[in-house]
Amino acid sequence: MSDVKKIKNACLLASLESFFHDHGIQLEQECMMQVLINKKLCATDGVIPFGRMKEAFDVLNLKITEVPYHYPIDKKYEDGSLLIGTKSPGFHCMRFLQQVEDGKIFVMDPDVGTSRYCDKADLESYNPTFYQVEIL
Repeated sequence: MSDVKKIKNACLLASLESFFHDHGIQLEQECMMQVLINKKLCATDGVIPFGRMKEAFDVLNLKITEVPYHYPIDKKYEDGSLLIGTKSPGFHCMRFLQQVEDGKIFVMDPDVGTSRYCDKADLESYNPTFYQVEIL
């Protein structure tokens, strides 16, 4: 899985850049940001408003589907198609990579630009929302 560090506040776009790269598509967050800014679907700092996520994903030829939170996380998402949005303390997006053991997952975290472990207790304290992403 490709590690990507976010620019500005574009953690969602950095997660998508990683997803695209793993599917052989070279689409950097800077390019996605510019396209989305021009369509008024993204702020200049790279943040996509919650109410505009579907529209933004449509522009990027992606499908996004909210998935009910569940733990342990289903192995089918070890293909890198699961994004984890956290709401506490503020919105943040990470890309799920693997269920390592009961109580611990491995994620690509654009804040640090690398993959890291995340404990179940920490994850749940962030009030997570799961999103499956697919290329159209």
